[in-house]
Amino acid sequence: MAHPTQFRSPAYRALIKTLGESDAVVEWIEVGVRELQHIKIYKGFSAVNELAKMHEVCVNLIDFKDLRSRCARLQILAVYQQIEYFLEAFRKTHPRKVDYSAQSDGDRLSRTLSAFKITSREVGQLEVDIFQYYRLARNLIMHDPEGDQRKTHERKCKDLQTQVQQSSYQTLSAPNVIEELCFDDFVLFTRVGKQLASNLCQVTNPTDNELVEYALNDTTLIKKIKSLSNNRKRCINLAACFLREKFSVSDERSKTLGIKVVTDFGSLA
Repeated sequence: MAHPTQFRSPAYRALIKTLGESDAVVEWIEVGVRELQHIKIYKGFSAVNELAKMHEVCVNLIDFKDLRSRCARLQILAVYQQIEYFLEAFRKTHPRKVDYSAQSDGDRLSRTLSAFKITSREVGQLEVDIFQYYRLARNLIMHDPEGDQRKTHERKCKDLQTQVQQSSYQTLSAPNVIEELCFDDFVLFTRVGKQLASNLCQVTNPTDNELVEYALNDTTLIKKIKSLSNNRKRCINLAACFLREKFSVSDERSKTLGIKVVTDFGSLA
């Protein structure tokens, strides 16, 4: 997945980092789960139990047929939480001030899109639909673990599976109903989360005026500019560097913005 080139929220960079770290951990967990199932099939549960004893871990009896699905459920919960953290941080760190109410109707993604006045299609309708699918799965896992998900979501699941097979995610056998969640569901949800974050950055690319206003309201930056007020070039470089590091704007754009920040600061002083 290509990163957005004009604007990257600090929240975007944090999400990519945390999802990357969890990817690595979950990959090894999946290796462990498959190995346990392999041992159970070919050597029996006694061999698995001996392995637990060797590692001095007290275990309870489980149905090994459900092991991968149970692990996948936990993985879905973790990814969902990280995406929710991203959406909250994205709104709070964005240079554009928007009206947002945590008490309004809808989930956090829907409220975020509404706050920035953008549609699901603008950030990827398939990605939004997949996010909503796993959000509902998460709610069932958390609040109604015994619920029969097939009755309400099997049709949506099949529809999304068809769409996924015609998309850039076509190598994955997902999404699946709760009882059949697997590693591919984790991978799909992770990739969708990253793509949503990237698309959000692209469609909410701040205007130059928004970025300049943000810089002028940063007390630390303005304090530094004041201390270098006799050196206009250094002030411009300082402002440009600030915006590059904060929002990953291009070098060319940051230089233009740096000039505008210093000019506007001079007119306000």
